[in-house]
Amino acid sequence: MACNYIILSDAMNKQSEIDSLHAYIQSLPTDSYIRPWLVEIAPHVENIIRGDMPVELCPRQAYLDALKITKDAQETANQIVKAAKDDADSIRFAAHESASAIRHNAKEALRNLADRL
Repeated sequence: MACNYIILSDAMNKQSEIDSLHAYIQSLPTDSYIRPWLVEIAPHVENIIRGDMPVELCPRQAYLDALKITKDAQETANQIVKAAKDDADSIRFAAHESASAIRHNAKEALRNLADRL
C-alpha cells in the first residue's frame, strides 16, 4: 500500500490545520480501524481548533475528570452513610439506656408509693 504524506507548512492557521486533519482522514483506507473514529470525532476536533480550546478540555479528559469526581463523591457518600449509621447506633443505645433508666425509676416510684399505702 502506498503511503500518502501530508505536507504541513511551518505556519499553519486554523483552517489549514482543519484541512490537514480532513486530508489525513481521507488518506486512510476506508476499512482502517481508526478512520471511522476520526470521522466521528472530526467535528469536535474542528471546534477545539476553531475555539482555541486547550486539549485538557477534550471529551476524554472531561470523561476521566467526571469519573474521578463520581468516585470521590461516592467515597464521600459512603463515609457520610457510615457516620450516620454509627450516630444512629449511638442514639439507639442512648435511647435504650434512657428508657431502661425511666422504667427503673418508674418501678422505684411505684414501689415507694405502694409502701406508703
